[in-house]
Amino acid sequence: KKMKSMKGKVRINKEVTAIPFKKSRQDNGKDKSKKSSEDATVSARAPKVTMPISKDQKPNWMEIKKRARVIKENRKKRNHVAQAVKKLFEELKSGNCPQGKRKQLLNSMKSLLKGKLSQIVLSHDMSRVVQCMLRVGAADIHDFIVRELQNTLTDLAKRKYSRHIIKSALKHTNSSLRRRIIHILSEDALTLMSYKISSPIIEEVYIKYANAKEKATIRQCIYGDIYKGLKTTATKIDAICKQNPDLAPAINTAIKNNLLKLLQKEWCCKSIIVTSVSNEFLNSCQKQDRQEFLDLLKSKILELIVTKDGCYLAMQALWNANTKEKKIIVKSLQEQVIPLAKSDAGSFFLLSLFDCVDDTVLMKKAILSKLCQHLEDVLMNNHGRRIIMYLFGHQDAKSFFSAIELEKLKQASTSEYIKKDQKQRLSELREACFVKILKHMQNAPEFWISNGALGLAAATILQHQPDLLQSSEESQALEAAFDALAEHIVQTNITKPDGTQQMGIESGSVHHILKKIIFNDPSRHNDSFVSFSECLLKHLDKDVINSWLAVNRGCLILVFMLETKIQTVIEKIKEFFCDKKMNKILKQQSTEGATVLRKKLEES
Repeated sequence: KKMKSMKGKVRINKEVTAIPFKKSRQDNGKDKSKKSSEDATVSARAPKVTMPISKDQKPNWMEIKKRARVIKENRKKRNHVAQAVKKLFEELKSGNCPQGKRKQLLNSMKSLLKGKLSQIVLSHDMSRVVQCMLRVGAADIHDFIVRELQNTLTDLAKRKYSRHIIKSALKHTNSSLRRRIIHILSEDALTLMSYKISSPIIEEVYIKYANAKEKATIRQCIYGDIYKGLKTTATKIDAICKQNPDLAPAINTAIKNNLLKLLQKEWCCKSIIVTSVSNEFLNSCQKQDRQEFLDLLKSKILELIVTKDGCYLAMQALWNANTKEKKIIVKSLQEQVIPLAKSDAGSFFLLSLFDCVDDTVLMKKAILSKLCQHLEDVLMNNHGRRIIMYLFGHQDAKSFFSAIELEKLKQASTSEYIKKDQKQRLSELREACFVKILKHMQNAPEFWISNGALGLAAATILQHQPDLLQSSEESQALEAAFDALAEHIVQTNITKPDGTQQMGIESGSVHHILKKIIFNDPSRHNDSFVSFSECLLKHLDKDVINSWLAVNRGCLILVFMLETKIQTVIEKIKEFFCDKKMNKILKQQSTEGATVLRKKLEES
């Protein structure tokens, strides 16, 4: 009766997928049914059954039932194999399993899985079995598994559990098998990048295992079908377009379409493959294509600033943005300022904001206020510290940035949307945090000289910038910071790594910091501002000078202060050496610093 009632409902075609005879049971009150791992394997790998059609164009139901019976029997056989293998796996994974028995177990599993592995490997428990075999097996087991699965590697990469088999195979197999796996995956790299589950696999292959030729092959999957038909040895987009000028527009269009589809997906924005090809494309495309591409990137800034290539893409989008678009970009970063400041790519993107965003009021509220609230946390991080140093030491950026990084940052000046003068913009940005940083120095001077990197940041911030000292509040804050640093250096001893104590002046980092700060004293004095040398001399007495004379670096600090040619500083130092006892102590010293100090005193 059921067969007759179904005849009228089935649409008759020459090839129709068979109607399942049994429906999966559902638990009462639940929407989703739970299947066993074996059922999941069968449902994933079971071939489609075509409906036989009789001569009178009606379904041949007897043949359908016969085929369904065969499928059911095959399912039972596969389940039987899977159960047998899992029993052996339980013994194999035991830590007490001896080496000889382990080899026997692996050979038994190999014989059971021969010709059937690709059909049952997609389930969670079987994927764990195969991973274990790759981990503990020898070269023959590795070769067997790769040979069995080589036609299904792309499908494995798209599955939640079986993708880990590919990771394990890449990690444990030899070079020749690894090359074979990479070759198979690279042929479908564009498809794999489009899936969230398989994208990390192709990314890991590209970063960890692929050689230069294989990396080029993976990138070229984005170039499109026209490139595949070309007989060329060029691997870069601009070189390909130069060799084939007639096909260049079509190649660029294909690349643009592929990239636009990929960049719609969040995980592809973080992909090194996609971002590197995108940078190549922007260097060779037409102006109209470039504009269309950058317009899409403006809404993907946060996703892009994860890798260096992605950061450079985001910077180009920023330079191409108008005032309104820049405002939207800055506001989108407001809640992520500190995590970005502490990352390599994120901190570099924040630097580009200083060079091209004219709305300094917005920058103060959205970016600089966050940095000042978490100042210590930012300064203790290598990437965060560079942000502060770049803001205050923009002209000396060569000392803490590479030439390539500086070249990228200078490209901001080519933007047609920048109107404000660079010096004015930087001065306005510095004003927002200068006094706050000086007050922090006053309250916690030990933090700023605790290591050489922080000391270099302090010296960069304290270099003479008269545009920041226009008000009495700023001048008083600077003097208070100088006093706090000087007092701490004079009165505090530093514990060496071996546990012994030494004067602060003996530390190499402190010596370097003081040298850089004192170097700017003449400029401060000429502009009628307080100098660090004058503040330091307030805290020096005969006992301190005597202890400094016994140390080479102590003598050199006195020499640096004499070289400032500030008359009040020179007179104060000479007063100390009017004492015959102190002069005698200086003459007894044999260090180079003491010799130079004696000469400087005679000259002055």
